[in-house]
Amino acid sequence: MHTVVPLQRSAASWLQRPGRIWLSWSIFNPNGPTVHALGLRDTEVSGRAEVFHRWMHFLGGEDHCLGYVDTRADDVEAHIAEIFRRAFSLQPPQGFARFPMVTCIPSLVVSNVSEDWQALFKTCLEQSAAIQAADWGREKYLLAKYGNRLFDRAGEELREAYERMRREQAAGDAQAAENLDLVYKLYQQVPTFAEWEPGRYVTRGLQAGDFEAWWDAITAVSFWPPVTAQVAHAWNNAAKQTTLPCRTPMVEVRDFFAAYDLPIFSALSVTGQA
Repeated sequence: MHTVVPLQRSAASWLQRPGRIWLSWSIFNPNGPTVHALGLRDTEVSGRAEVFHRWMHFLGGEDHCLGYVDTRADDVEAHIAEIFRRAFSLQPPQGFARFPMVTCIPSLVVSNVSEDWQALFKTCLEQSAAIQAADWGREKYLLAKYGNRLFDRAGEELREAYERMRREQAAGDAQAAENLDLVYKLYQQVPTFAEWEPGRYVTRGLQAGDFEAWWDAITAVSFWPPVTAQVAHAWNNAAKQTTLPCRTPMVEVRDFFAAYDLPIFSALSVTGQA
């Protein structure tokens, strides 16, 4: 049984040994996106590799070792696949203290492996608890409407959240009402926030063909380059606007991905000090 172990490793330490990102997914949020990386990294022992997962956020994030494999063993691929399958299935407090690896439907998925490994990752992702529990009526509607225009999509998602909080607001809670008024005033100039209407989709679970169509759409070569630009832009904006210390500038994300053979952020203009 492989044990998931938290890692305390600096940005510089990650770059001291070679590795490769096999799969990355991102969650877009204008107020602070997250970027995930799953892959293998060489260790100080010849022929021994660390299987890792990184959850990266401008306020910090978490890194984990998912297990170790002997890269010279005949059955190394089976061992790697076993580690990946188990990691995708774990729920806190099993292995991860706060969050599972997959917390919602990703905004972006980029693979860096052969078709055989892509099939494994697709299955692991589809079978994860978050994907199985998600509202696929909502996702199908938003993806069809906005495609890779994530800032526009976020406007509608924010208005939806605003309306839900307004419905759930306790009667007589003046502070909550004032906070919601501030949210509305802040975003009312965003067209997709202002033009929101209820009832544009029917909530439903995952149905046959949903995941396959979603995967094909968001992994298309034409889809993800604009998305990485929007993720980087949102990351930099959130880092500038927060009063909290930025622990992971976007330039560190860029350099890590470039060093680990998935330079999806390298063509972008990013800011921050490494």
